[in-house]
Amino acid sequence: MYVPSIAREIYLQNQSRKQEQQQQEKDILSNDNDDDDIIIKLEGIALGNGWIDPMIQGRTVIDYAFFHGMIDSITYQTLHQQFDASCSASSDTANSPMHPFTTSDECGTESLVLRAAGAGLIKNRSPNTYDVTTWDTYPFIDSDNAESTTEHFFNNPLVQKALNAPDIYWRGCMKGEGRRKLSFLDHDRPLSMVPYLTELMDDANIRVLIYNGDRDMSVNGPGTELVLNSMTKWSGHRAWMNNTVSKRGLWIKIDESEEEAVAGYAKEYDRLTFVNVHNSGHLLP
Repeated sequence: MYVPSIAREIYLQNQSRKQEQQQQEKDILSNDNDDDDIIIKLEGIALGNGWIDPMIQGRTVIDYAFFHGMIDSITYQTLHQQFDASCSASSDTANSPMHPFTTSDECGTESLVLRAAGAGLIKNRSPNTYDVTTWDTYPFIDSDNAESTTEHFFNNPLVQKALNAPDIYWRGCMKGEGRRKLSFLDHDRPLSMVPYLTELMDDANIRVLIYNGDRDMSVNGPGTELVLNSMTKWSGHRAWMNNTVSKRGLWIKIDESEEEAVAGYAKEYDRLTFVNVHNSGHLLP
């Protein structure tokens, strides 16, 4: 990739909770590259079900569960109180798995919501945070399941050798309470990726596509929309918030039988496009 000239246009795609990676891509591949010998034609980026601003998106996990009938109003209020109490690093009122943090602990919030929605009442069954229309533990990437597909793959000695990875046991995810208390992600930076998205569009003239699966509770569409609406420093913010200028519309596709079919909802203005994809979960490509 790092050659004197790259003739073809480049589009980057990223997915899920990778704030640090988004920042690195922005720094390395911005059109405002300091090295005149390297020409990188970055035309656009796409971020699917992305963790952009944890403080805004974190609490919408609770909202999503309530408005999908997974928890009742009393639980809804209690969980919001727990979330608010945990947002102060000096708070001592948070109950496990919540705990004081300065950057929203997405895994701790999800654990409480899923537990309140019935996780564990039936053996090996839980509401699926990545697709709320199913009731399973999502064995493909289940971080509590040593038999998950990802853990089998990355702990295969041949795979580790091919990746030049150390001979250690790999896990897909350490649950929020553990990794925060071990200081892996406490005081995580940046707190928000919103300034970087604004820079990409306004300063580097890069197109940005943000998309969500409508079945995903963990990083849900309503939370993403609230983040995009908060980008007051973006030059297109006023038009984005004007429903007559950038109106949200139905996304219609032509299916295999050449009939019109609903693909989701979309909104677009200038270099920003936001898509909520119908019938899709967290692992939307």
